[in-house]
Amino acid sequence: MLEVEGRQTFSIRHGGRYLDNGECADIEDGLQRCLYRVSVDEQGPSLFVDFLSGSPLLKNIDYYPIKIGRDTTFDEIPFWGRGFAILCFIAAIVVTHLKSLVTVSTVVEYRVRERLLLAASLSLFASISVIYLVILLSGLYLVYAYCSSSNKRGHIVPAILGGGAVVLLFAKYYLPALSHWVGLSEVVNFTIPLGISYVIIKVIDYGLCCYREQLSRHSFEDFVLYILFPTTILAGPVYSLNALVSSRKGSVALAESMIGIRRIFFGVFKKVFLVEYLLRAELGATVGDITFESWSGVGHSEGAVVHLFLAFLVVYLDFSAYMDITKGATKMIGYDVPENFRLPFLAGTPRDFWRRWHISLSQWCMRSIYFPMMVATKRPFLATLMAMTVMGLWHAISVNWLLWAVHHTIGIFYLTPVFERIRRLGSHVLPIRVLTALLTTVLTLSFVAMGHAFASISDLATSLKVYVNFILFVPMWLYGLIS
Repeated sequence: MLEVEGRQTFSIRHGGRYLDNGECADIEDGLQRCLYRVSVDEQGPSLFVDFLSGSPLLKNIDYYPIKIGRDTTFDEIPFWGRGFAILCFIAAIVVTHLKSLVTVSTVVEYRVRERLLLAASLSLFASISVIYLVILLSGLYLVYAYCSSSNKRGHIVPAILGGGAVVLLFAKYYLPALSHWVGLSEVVNFTIPLGISYVIIKVIDYGLCCYREQLSRHSFEDFVLYILFPTTILAGPVYSLNALVSSRKGSVALAESMIGIRRIFFGVFKKVFLVEYLLRAELGATVGDITFESWSGVGHSEGAVVHLFLAFLVVYLDFSAYMDITKGATKMIGYDVPENFRLPFLAGTPRDFWRRWHISLSQWCMRSIYFPMMVATKRPFLATLMAMTVMGLWHAISVNWLLWAVHHTIGIFYLTPVFERIRRLGSHVLPIRVLTALLTTVLTLSFVAMGHAFASISDLATSLKVYVNFILFVPMWLYGLIS
């Protein structure tokens, strides 16, 4: 944001490129307030103001970090790494369908296919950094050896939980800064490691299953393939080692592969056309609207509502597109992974929403966080809050995600019974039953969209103002109708 005096003509340069015209509005004392949106990194070029007419008088220059993103090593995978991984994956598909063409031992087919998949994953990591791959495999071997040692089984839970939390914190928040502090960014890649969040949660689940003696017989190779499974390393879903092994098929019929291909094309359509082509620009435009509104404080609710519903829709389409591609590709190599979404826009209560949204993660938190907390404390609210807090901080450690966890805990614990009572009103009269179901669905989706104020906006002050503006939207709309 910058303020300029009068009707001066100016341009903004970001490095060597001029930005599009900003959005300007008249304010007090003949000043204009103009907004420019630009994506920069910590080391990016500065912004320059070039005055084309008028006196070069600036009153204020300020900025709002609406959304902060972090680079991952996936963005830096070289062409040869991606190419070799794709070739290995295609070879695994061929091996999966080989049995329908020639007679081949199922055991041999399993081994060849699994090693091709393992080669695909390891090539991605090796192309990023051989040092990181060595560290990763060494850590996984320590976990495997530790869990296999019966005399240390009582210490597995604190060791895995503590170690996983430390690694996640270090990799997500200290490695990028470390590369700049010690000047090694040109020698060792210290950006966020590929798939680190899903790697850590799988390692933790493996440790918990080992502690409960729920693991089937497996080798270190099986364990590494489970952690680094190529189709799920980026965006999940969350599943156990036993679930992956039990879903494995010796061969796949052509009809099943066609289902997988259709699922992949559907996911690509959602990602490329709906998200990137249609909605991403619209979502960026609403960021400018809520930024202008935030200067005036509370009282401008329409932009907040549009932004949060659009952010909610983009997150769903984007994430579900990845899941479609993952499910389709996994089916083509003879495996299966759990669904992550089940028509979340039909949810009638906040609790029902979390049975339909990011299902694998919410069920994992239910099994691993909620139930143990319930046994220990006998307090459902505290157990729910702890589960949602873990889910929020797994995304990012910030005040915003803590508030997101509190928001959804209140919805699950307090709003769900209210919405369920509303749905029971006139349950024997079809028109009333339809209306109450529609009402609770709209209220549930509105509540979930409101929570995206903390997930889609990194700046805490702006997210709180947008959150309050969303709450005030209906009262202000009704007030406008009356007045």
